[in-house]
Amino acid sequence: MKMKIGGVALLLAFIMTGCNLNSDVTSGQEQLIQDLQSIDSYLTTHGITALKDINGIRFTIDSLGTGYPPRYGSNVTFAYTGKLLSGATFQSGTVTDRAISGLITGLQIGLPSIPNGTKATFYIPSIFAYGSQAQSNIPPNSNLIFQLKLKGITITSSEKQQLASDTTKIGQYLRSASVANVVKDTSGMRYVVTQTGTGIKPSWFHRVKVSYTGYLLQDGAKGAKFYEGSNEPSSVTDSRVVNFIRGFQLGLQQLNKGSKATFYLPSGLAFGAVSVTGGIVTVPANSNVIYEVELKEVLEP
Repeated sequence: MKMKIGGVALLLAFIMTGCNLNSDVTSGQEQLIQDLQSIDSYLTTHGITALKDINGIRFTIDSLGTGYPPRYGSNVTFAYTGKLLSGATFQSGTVTDRAISGLITGLQIGLPSIPNGTKATFYIPSIFAYGSQAQSNIPPNSNLIFQLKLKGITITSSEKQQLASDTTKIGQYLRSASVANVVKDTSGMRYVVTQTGTGIKPSWFHRVKVSYTGYLLQDGAKGAKFYEGSNEPSSVTDSRVVNFIRGFQLGLQQLNKGSKATFYLPSGLAFGAVSVTGGIVTVPANSNVIYEVELKEVLEP
């Protein structure tokens, strides 16, 4: 599991353990290739155009929700129907207040890619499901289809209290620094558009090229720079709007291509209660942050 400090959320990779690690990883890669060939053939045969996640998940959006996607560490509630590629249903029901980290890997990858309230269909390779282990009416090496609706993300009382404290501190900073033209969002995010572009605005699943510089907001002042760089689609990231931290998910959708803006993010819309290393300086847990952002390109999903 890898977090990019600049904004992109989590990139999951499977690790197969055993007495011969290289052999196991190779066989896992071979199985994934075979799985994706079967899934893509199924999609083509049924005339389904799916989004492709860099990790190997295919998914379609049947009805788009209006909330934020969950984090990898969130607890979620969702209704689902699980099927084999043959069309046979192996299970259906509702999962209530369950940690995403306790679900099969395919759903760990997929659920953080859809906003709350969304109905979606995930096509999951066997390597990200139950692998070579049979599960009652699921044969070994079965690729799975999950039709689901994300119905809720658990927000704890401590998270609510943290947000109230964070927004108060951000408001105090903006007033003391005499920041003008501030847009206030109900999420707690504040932002200022410093240059308005003329291109299109991205939606959840557009891929984007974006550059940004991140600063800590500490003790009522703009603090140390913790990151400076850029992000764009590559072999390691889709760079979709939905792949970024929550503040970016919201902020980028307010900007036209070519725009520049400054985002003021409460910790819950940034890295939350996680301490993040790997940048210029460490971002402590529950840190409010400031990002200076330029949206350079908006690409098709």
